[in-house]
Amino acid sequence: MHSTAGKLAFLRRQPRGAGSSIAAAALRLAEPGEIDALAEVALLYPRAANVAAIVGVLHHLRPDAWNALAAPAIPVAAALRLLRSRQALLNGIALARRRAEPQLLAQLVTLLHSDHDDVPCRAAGAILETVTTHAGRDGRRWMDDRTAAMIDVAVADALSNADRRLDEVFLAAAVLAARPGRRLKRLFDDPRHAVLFSIRRVVQRVDHPLVRHNLLRWLTTDPLREPAARSLHRVRGTRQYADLLEGSHLLLQPLRRRAMRRIDRPAQCMPDLKTAMALPADAQLDLVRYVRAIPTAGAVRRERLADCAALPSPTARLNALLGLLCDDSDDAMHLVKAMCSDPDEAVATLAVGRVLDVQQPPPGELLSMLEASAHPRIAVRATVVAAGASIDAFFERWLLLAAADRIAIAHRLLRTHRVSLVSGLGTALNRGGPEEQLAAISLAGRLGVTGVLELALIDAAAGENARVVSAAVGALAMILCQGTGPDGSRHARNALQRALDHPDVRVQANALEALTRIDHTAIDRLGDRLESRDNRLRANAVRAMLRQGRHDGARALRSMLDDADPLHRVSAIWVARQARERRVSGDLRRIADQDSVAEVRRRAVAAVQWIGP
Repeated sequence: MHSTAGKLAFLRRQPRGAGSSIAAAALRLAEPGEIDALAEVALLYPRAANVAAIVGVLHHLRPDAWNALAAPAIPVAAALRLLRSRQALLNGIALARRRAEPQLLAQLVTLLHSDHDDVPCRAAGAILETVTTHAGRDGRRWMDDRTAAMIDVAVADALSNADRRLDEVFLAAAVLAARPGRRLKRLFDDPRHAVLFSIRRVVQRVDHPLVRHNLLRWLTTDPLREPAARSLHRVRGTRQYADLLEGSHLLLQPLRRRAMRRIDRPAQCMPDLKTAMALPADAQLDLVRYVRAIPTAGAVRRERLADCAALPSPTARLNALLGLLCDDSDDAMHLVKAMCSDPDEAVATLAVGRVLDVQQPPPGELLSMLEASAHPRIAVRATVVAAGASIDAFFERWLLLAAADRIAIAHRLLRTHRVSLVSGLGTALNRGGPEEQLAAISLAGRLGVTGVLELALIDAAAGENARVVSAAVGALAMILCQGTGPDGSRHARNALQRALDHPDVRVQANALEALTRIDHTAIDRLGDRLESRDNRLRANAVRAMLRQGRHDGARALRSMLDDADPLHRVSAIWVARQARERRVSGDLRRIADQDSVAEVRRRAVAAVQWIGP
């Protein structure tokens, strides 16, 4: 018996043709300890027979032999055609699965006809692995034209095999259904092809939503509409409903919805509420869409939508509410009112939009519940609606309203309850706190009813709160300027005169502004205010002189612009801007260029731009 080293030396000395034939025969007759060394020498002659011999003993070789066979120059496709034994075929399929080359798909398709029990299943698995490697798990990966054509032809030939239609081949076809080639598209377009009747059994094995969608899309053909729809009656359990509903429900498309007309009781296809609550969020949403799509009686649909309104998914509850809003019955309205307290703000807001109507407020209990809602927007909206119901309700909530809502409701109430509204404003001025008094003065000015409230405003001007007194002085000045007050205008003048001695400078400034507007000679009596060290009081005095066209007004304004206090200079700039006094433009430019305070310079620049050249 020759040693292994002697055999190897003999093979290396042979010519290429003779060495190749001898290597293949040596591998078939080699002892277990000689296989690795002989396979290494056989790879020196990469002919199909040698590669077939190596593949036949591949399960005995070291792992690096697999890497050696992965080289592009190795003719694996030709070697696969020479394999005959079961173990050699399994080794060849494993090698093809590892290489994942589209050129090997044609030989894998032929192995689907093998007489060995497990070879067709392994070949189908290798086909699926090759398809997903090149097309991706969802079939959306780009492939060049040559690769796409080889894969398309191979999978179409595998599906055309009437004897062996394996699940892995169906899954490979489902992956390619996203972008089918010419052969597969021709097969898909045949509505009575036997493949379409066999594909339903692999639906449960699909994990990727897009691939599952492509599988279920095949079931929309005419011969399968009724069986597919009726099969929903046999579905039980959360997992099965999730597979059918999530992202690819059989009956979401128009063609699938028409299939439900052949079912006597389509509502039986729905799971019970306990099962539905355990479904994924997407499946819950599709379940609600299914309920809205099926042709059932109104009472049955409302009952199913009421169950859907209890699902955990907010989007599903929102779609259930949309279905209820399309129903005008009293039962549907009762369900909508119940959904006003939904924990999700979007759902509750949509329900409240149907229930709340400013012209016809809902019952008091529901309105009180909405005012106490945990969602701020709903609570504010309910408060606005409740405030517009009556005068009493308005004055109970008017301080909670935004200024715009308060004015809008007051204008509406003024047209129907003028006397009660004015009386309520007077009561707030006489007996309310500072916040109520300020709100009443502001609202009276916007409604144009300050003249009726002159006596109440005079009393408010004699109060202690500086903000209330200042607002009341402004309102009295408006009454005197417009001449809308009653015969008590003399008392209003006295109130303004008393306000000049108020300890708060803001009140004094407003009173000075008001008196100079109604009496042009008042500035002669109040000239000492031009030397005040409070910038607001001094600014109002200078503004009054400019408004009356006094020649010494510009001189007083320049004196204020040259004041050492920055607050006085800022107030003077404000007066010049309000009066558009061009006589001090030069002084403003000087301040804009040279003043030491940045804020003063900024305001001076803005005033120059406003006044113009």
